[in-house]
Amino acid sequence: MMDTSARKRQAQDIYSGAMSEFYGKLGEQILGGGQPTMKFTDFLQDFPFTERFAQLGRQYSQQSRFSPKTRFLYY
Repeated sequence: MMDTSARKRQAQDIYSGAMSEFYGKLGEQILGGGQPTMKFTDFLQDFPFTERFAQLGRQYSQQSRFSPKTRFLYY
């Protein structure tokens, strides 16, 4: 089970990815000569949250297995 900070980081990563994709779609509209009319809420209708959480969940669980948390830095 993931701790709260890992879940928060995972949600932040998904949100950042969604925003990046949304701005990319707006950019495509502008470069295509149109007005940027897409709304973020409309974009989220087709955004695959479940798949993204599942994908990132596997990444974070694999990272935590191989890089345990440490409390001290040794020099």
